[in-house]
Amino acid sequence: MKLIEAFKQQLKEMGELKRVWLTTFNLNLGFVESHLLPAVLNMDPPRNRLDFEGFQAHLVEKDIDFRVFCDKRMMGADQYKRTAINVHCVSARALNTYPGFTEHTLFHPKLIFLESKKGDMVLGAGSANLSVGGWGRNQEVFTFQRVCNNEQYRQIQKFFDALAEPLELELRWRTQPRLAEGPDWQFVHSFDKRTFLEHLMVQDRITSLQVWSPYLAADMPDLLERLRAQSGNPDLKVALVADRLEGRYFRTPWSEALAACIETDALAFHKNPSAPDPLTEITHAKAWLFHAPQGGRLAIGSWNFTHAGTSSFDQRNIEAGIVLNVKRNADMLGARIDVTEADFASDQLLAEDRLDVPQELPFDLQVHYDWKRACFSVSGNWWVDKPGNVYWLKLPGVSEPIPLQWRTRRQQGKWLLIPIEQVTPDNEAMLADHSYAILLRKKGPAVFRGIIVESDQSFRRVQGFESLKDLLDSLVAGVDPNSDTNTVLRACLRNGAGPDEDPTAPSPVIEQDALSYFRLFQAIEQYRERLRAASDIEQWAFVHPGCLQELAAKARQQISGSQPSVFNWFLAQEVNSLHQLAAGLYRKAGHRKPGDELWSTLRVQTPRLPKELQRKLAYVRRVQKECGYA
Repeated sequence: MKLIEAFKQQLKEMGELKRVWLTTFNLNLGFVESHLLPAVLNMDPPRNRLDFEGFQAHLVEKDIDFRVFCDKRMMGADQYKRTAINVHCVSARALNTYPGFTEHTLFHPKLIFLESKKGDMVLGAGSANLSVGGWGRNQEVFTFQRVCNNEQYRQIQKFFDALAEPLELELRWRTQPRLAEGPDWQFVHSFDKRTFLEHLMVQDRITSLQVWSPYLAADMPDLLERLRAQSGNPDLKVALVADRLEGRYFRTPWSEALAACIETDALAFHKNPSAPDPLTEITHAKAWLFHAPQGGRLAIGSWNFTHAGTSSFDQRNIEAGIVLNVKRNADMLGARIDVTEADFASDQLLAEDRLDVPQELPFDLQVHYDWKRACFSVSGNWWVDKPGNVYWLKLPGVSEPIPLQWRTRRQQGKWLLIPIEQVTPDNEAMLADHSYAILLRKKGPAVFRGIIVESDQSFRRVQGFESLKDLLDSLVAGVDPNSDTNTVLRACLRNGAGPDEDPTAPSPVIEQDALSYFRLFQAIEQYRERLRAASDIEQWAFVHPGCLQELAAKARQQISGSQPSVFNWFLAQEVNSLHQLAAGLYRKAGHRKPGDELWSTLRVQTPRLPKELQRKLAYVRRVQKECGYA
């Protein structure tokens, strides 16, 4: 994988990273999490679920903004995400205020934007999607360039801000970026006022054009005429290096007009000058080289040799890449090929090779989960006709599907979703399942799956104790819970969470004889000391292994279904006393009153005492005097 080695070299030179933003047409989540994420973190490839959680913990610890943008329609429902990295599925129709963008527009750029904590920035652009094929099996082209002037930085901002607006993202940019001197290149993308071809044809009298592209326009003569008109040169000659279906057929139909273009040398086909490896699946590289008397310009990016691929005519794809100044004698052609009708694909072969873009639902949703607030927030836009069928939203950790309801008045060409907010304290399901489902009927099958965007990932509690006894023993021993060898991944992350994992094992219930009163009271007293000394009460309440939320859950599990006992009564009372202390310290630190739904998970319903003690008032009074509760 040459590209991944080049990627690692860029990461090495950057130092401590601030952000890693990637864009792609189609996305292989497993490839990103198993190969690119460990490269970013300088860690070994994952072997098990614990390693993936280690990646996520390091992203939070190092405060790296890692996110991926892909075409919504090409995000397969069968993909399983094991980390909380943010994946943003772009719907091109939400960008229809830009010229040429329609429901047929593809989100097609392949970019890598890196920024270090010192402020150094690098932009990578080319033809490789975020997949094993793109980075390992295809012949691709890619370039990395240091961001070195304000215009380059401004265009990068413009591109990502355009994506962020319909996705309701807040992207934070440096007001005074650190820009070192370097080569003068251009970042060209479909959100700029000037089209790709206008950027490339700024020189006088373009004489020739060389293009590498796997995909070709269905009407090649028409595209050639448009290129000639755009360049102002009616004699412009175009030479192509194109991948061939089955190693033989160019991906465009033969016609008399095409034959005339070839006969007059207006259009020529050439061999690949760098023979691909025999195992290469496709020559997927996309590069455009323009020649003019004063020099040449080379564009490396996502532009195919199609009408939409140029992002310059009526129907446009969202494309991007880097344009470099090169010498006049620059060349990227192999030997010329003498072509005939037999070298071009039949209609049947073209139909079999045609990209199958899944049809979208009539609306887009943005589903966000805030780990600190333990809250889902859902917004959306209905685009096609008037809202009709009732769709249902199934969220992980929420027992019942939620109906999607829409405003009755149209605004700016769309109907807005009536916003949804759903608090789900201690949502263990969200740790393993990062997707939402759309149902056509409340109890029906999913008709679409999307990725949930997550924030405040530092509040994800992924580790805990196997049993209440282990938790209390750790407290008695005074061990730091974040370094305790007795902690384990939570049950949903150890089994039953993914397609390659085992069914969930039942949680153990510890015999009360194994839990002594002395160790209970000693452990709770240790907890009180930790809370009083804590600088961040919320971490001890909800995040650390053995936090109050976990202690309360294990106490409820211990009490549930068992006969009334004095020990369980004291267990509930002691846990509730910690809840009161934590809430008081939280308010004393100047925070707002704790949210009832979230903080209520720290309480345990007090069970009844055994019948023989219920009437012994002297015993109850003594407990009240010694412990402060009764």
